[in-house]
Amino acid sequence: MDSVDSVKTIRALERGLQVLELLGAGPTASLEDLHRRSGLAKATLLRILRTAIEAQWVHRRPSDGHYQLARAVQDLGNQIGREHILCEVGAPYLQDLQRVVGWPSDIAVSPSPGQVEILETSRFRAPFAINRLVVGFRPSMAFSALGRVYLAFLDPGEREPHLKWLAEFGRQHERRYVSSPAFRQELEETRERGYGRREPGYWGRVVDHGAELGAIAVPIFDGERVQAALNLVWIGSVMSQEEVTARYLNRLKTAADAISTVVSGEAVKA
Repeated sequence: MDSVDSVKTIRALERGLQVLELLGAGPTASLEDLHRRSGLAKATLLRILRTAIEAQWVHRRPSDGHYQLARAVQDLGNQIGREHILCEVGAPYLQDLQRVVGWPSDIAVSPSPGQVEILETSRFRAPFAINRLVVGFRPSMAFSALGRVYLAFLDPGEREPHLKWLAEFGRQHERRYVSSPAFRQELEETRERGYGRREPGYWGRVVDHGAELGAIAVPIFDGERVQAALNLVWIGSVMSQEEVTARYLNRLKTAADAISTVVSGEAVKA
């Protein structure tokens, strides 16, 4: 697999990004300000600024000739949503967790009512072939560990649109299940125990997977509100759920808490 770690950086791009970073630190800057703060020659700065102006990333004020970030950069920043933050923040924790416990994990969010979607995974690093191409996949919100823990930790008012969608538009077995007392009880028990369990026999994809998988999941919070879910996936014939929970649940919770802390901090900065 190709890796960005194995290629050289582009010096001109580094300088351009440095200038954008300096402009982002304050409302405006003169050429002299940028020269003093960057250490770059003025001729180099002028080339960078001209390029950025033509790309509509930088604006030069006619009134005083000072430079500032253009609207295009601000719009780009607004497009970097919570999903991007979760992927960027969560990826190192997924990798660390997989190195320690040996089994892979996924981070998932709910993009719309009744849906949960995997944003990031460490399955590609796992020594076991466990459905590695899962980014973008939407497991059942009713039967997956990710979906159950997400639902369980939502406030009742936020949970209701998901349950309504599942009852009206879910697959037949989902519609039947979410209307049963057993489902409500499972959500209550999930909240009490602090983690969600994958329904035995549930397959997210209609293919032959071979050995059945097991999964447990814990919530990721942004402040007091559940923002995402983090799971741990393993081959059920190798370890039982009781063994995995006893050995690794605390490590899974620690990773989720660390991601929650960083995500909440990013929310404050935003």
